[in-house]
Amino acid sequence: MKNITFYLFFVFCIFSFYPTTGFGQDDPETDGFDTQTEQGKQSNLAASLLYSQIGNQGFVGMRVQPEFAFGKLGFGLDVPVMFNVETWKFRTDEFESGIGWLRMIRYVRWGIKKRDPFYARVGELSGSYLGYGILIDNYDNSVSFDKRKLGAEFDLLFGKTFGLEGMYSDFDFSSFNLLGVRPYYRPLGNSEIPILKTLEFGLGFATDHDNTKIVTDSVTVQNKFIEAGQQAFSGDIGLQLINTEFLHLAVYGQYGYMMKNTSDSLKATLDALYTALPAEEQVNSLIPKYNDGSGIGAGIDLKIKFLDKVLRTDIRLERVWYNDYFVPQFFDVGYELNKDAKVISLASTGKKQGTVGSLTVMVLSKVSVGGSLWIPDGMGEQAPALLQLNADASQLSKKIVLKGYYVKTGITDLKDALKIDNRSLAGLRVAYKIYSILEIGLDYKWTFTVDENQEWKASNYISPYFGLSLPLNF
Repeated sequence: MKNITFYLFFVFCIFSFYPTTGFGQDDPETDGFDTQTEQGKQSNLAASLLYSQIGNQGFVGMRVQPEFAFGKLGFGLDVPVMFNVETWKFRTDEFESGIGWLRMIRYVRWGIKKRDPFYARVGELSGSYLGYGILIDNYDNSVSFDKRKLGAEFDLLFGKTFGLEGMYSDFDFSSFNLLGVRPYYRPLGNSEIPILKTLEFGLGFATDHDNTKIVTDSVTVQNKFIEAGQQAFSGDIGLQLINTEFLHLAVYGQYGYMMKNTSDSLKATLDALYTALPAEEQVNSLIPKYNDGSGIGAGIDLKIKFLDKVLRTDIRLERVWYNDYFVPQFFDVGYELNKDAKVISLASTGKKQGTVGSLTVMVLSKVSVGGSLWIPDGMGEQAPALLQLNADASQLSKKIVLKGYYVKTGITDLKDALKIDNRSLAGLRVAYKIYSILEIGLDYKWTFTVDENQEWKASNYISPYFGLSLPLNF
């Protein structure tokens, strides 16, 4: 049996071409400064024979991942056929619990957000946002590749004046998961008045009643506090000051309001945390007065295109002021890692201010490097930072594929920002294209999996692969 496994490893030596959080999607040829990417712009048939090391278990098999695009319509699938190298049993982990077999649907989409008047997407969500992001920003609905979720987002604009955008994180109907909606209004959208016709007002609402229990060890169960409901509201205003072929500049302001979580379990936990504090720390603790919180933010969105495609930059900078019991961008890329920890942080977060910044640079439409960083003033245990990085240099060479991403939440010291632990997500792909449709390479993921005790653990996901990617012209 070991000889068979060894032989399969070197004959197939492969892994799938699945998309992952932070890798981004293929950058389309767009007019102006639309930075929304368009997954599945071209139809493509991808298939891989593979060996994967998931935790301490090995698997061989294949993944078939076709993508189809017909105008604004696109959809992609991910069909895994995997067998344990020791027992040769079919691996069913990806299809158990939640939406089950529907995980084979990677996405179905129509149009591109903020470019087309009608945009909708069902499947994996990455980089999702609502309005200018004071509540929901850079949100990812799947922290586990094995347990990918089926969510949806949309943005509808009627007559250039009235719009509605929203998202729902997970169609596991046994639980009411993260939902966000934002109606918006452009009073002068039908006019020809420069600048003023871009004026936009929006009202947002977000709620999460997730009662899906996640066991992370023998005694720790996540999502105990969300079942009672975590709700928030927002209001915003934005205006495009400059929108030319070479320069785009928008300014905006926003307000967020986070309601108190009324979970009895949360109250008991907070009481225990407060009691455990030394007497001198109890005096200044915010926990006993835990209540609603609010915050405001003001920022700029700047995009520069130098000599057409030679250099493009996308810069966003925002200053946020928030009162007790409010965390800006509460529903972010790290939210699904530990919702309970996020809720507990609200009860001990004091009045602060901070800076949110993001930068993406693309050179010659071939190399893209970017990231975002949220740093509260007085960063520490009660005010952690969040970092996200991504890079893609796959267009530099016709033969080399090189891309990666990294996410770290709950950062209390920037010295630990690049240390991978159970607050991290990461991925790296290095490959060589043998022919235009064939490549051999290695995928590495730091993700979350379910072990033999049905407990969630941060784990390596290592897969050498040999794959086929065949363009389909429709």
